[in-house]
Order: sequence, then C-alpha cells, then structure tokens
Amino acid sequence: MSQTVLTISKYINHQNRQIFEELSKVYKIQLILDTSVTSWLVDNEKPIIRTPKDDLNIASFTHELLHIYIVHLGLTPPDDIYFKIIHIDILISINRAFLFDHIINVNTHKKTYPIFKKLGFKDEDFVQNNGLFFKRRDFRKIQVCKWLNIFSKFWISEFIGHAFAMKNDVIKAHEPINRKHLYMLSKLDKELYRIVYDFDSVWAKQTNLDCRHNYLDLSNNLYNWLKRNNFSKNKSRQ
Repeated sequence: MSQTVLTISKYINHQNRQIFEELSKVYKIQLILDTSVTSWLVDNEKPIIRTPKDDLNIASFTHELLHIYIVHLGLTPPDDIYFKIIHIDILISINRAFLFDHIINVNTHKKTYPIFKKLGFKDEDFVQNNGLFFKRRDFRKIQVCKWLNIFSKFWISEFIGHAFAMKNDVIKAHEPINRKHLYMLSKLDKELYRIVYDFDSVWAKQTNLDCRHNYLDLSNNLYNWLKRNNFSKNKSRQ
C-alpha cells in the first residue's frame, strides 16, 4: 500500500473554489493518492480525500469535497448514524456493515447533487461508475433467495442497498428502468420496500440536514420488520 500527499490546489477551479475556501477556514483538507482504494472516497472525520490515481478528475474531487461541505452545513455525521443510531440487532441480523456506509452515502447524494449541478458539472460526472446500479440478474438472485428462504442476510441487504441506490440515481436516462426495478422489488416484499420508500420520500423534501430522527425511524422500522419476519438474531439494542 502506497500513500502520497498530493497538491490539492491543482484540483481547485472556478466551480469549486468558493466551497473549498469556505471549508479551508475550518478544516485542513488533505488529498492523498492511495493505491489501496479503487475509487475516489472521503474520510469525513479527518477530513481526507483519497484517490487511486492522480488524474485531475475535478468532478470526482468536487463530489467528495461536497460530502465534507454538507456535514459542515449541518448534516448528521455518518459515524454518529452508524455508531449511535442503528440498532446493533440490525447489524447482526443482516451482517452487512458496509450496507449502512452505502445507505448513508447514497442518501447524502440527495443533498449534494443539487449543489454539484448548480456548480455547473454534468449529471454523468456525479458518480464515477455511472452505469445502472441494478440489473435483472440482481433481482433474480434476491427473488430466488427470498422464495427459497435461503441466504437471508444476503437478499435483505441487497434489496435495501439497491433500492436506496436507485432512489438516488441522478442519471435521467436510468429513470425508466429504475422505476421498473423498484416496482419489481415492491411486489417482492411490500413491507420492506415501504420502509425504503417512506424514508426516501421524507428525506427528499426535508430541508433540515439533521437526519438523526430519519435514521432512527429507519432503524426502528427495519428492526420491527426483522422481528415480524423472524430474521432477528439478537434481542439487544444499541
């Protein structure tokens, strides 16, 4: 593993300069070339932006910068959600710690994308892999596992993760197929889909960036769904 501190100024342009300068008054942001990662990402708590290659991808840099910026504006920090809000029973029952990193990340996009767009970047540059998040074969895996009552941790986490990803896909050309796949998921498990739908509907309209109560509701709803469906593995709560 190799890590090299990069010159951050070459990633600053007329689009992101104002936000970077505002953040620089509060944070010492580092940009690190890190060969252990496969895509651009941010450690909000440090804050450090990591990239697998020094490719002058200003859009990807700005995307990660906006993750820091939105927390600066008042978004509940991801670590607070993960460690202080989500029931431990959910983490044990689903056994997918990365699932909640993913959920929190894509839901944050609901608030960072409008800023990204306003800065003049293209929709297709918002995420690095702008292909479809979900394909028919993904649905079939979830469907078969649910019908056969096998690999519950896998299909539940895949259902939830893909549903949230499609709800936050900003590529307009993806909307028809995403709607179709979301409809298929809703028919496969109406209650589980409703949990995702309700969270997304509220969060989309909410201007207050403090989302503790949103994730507490999500946690409680998932916890109750797991219990009703006998997927709960542990009775303790965080």
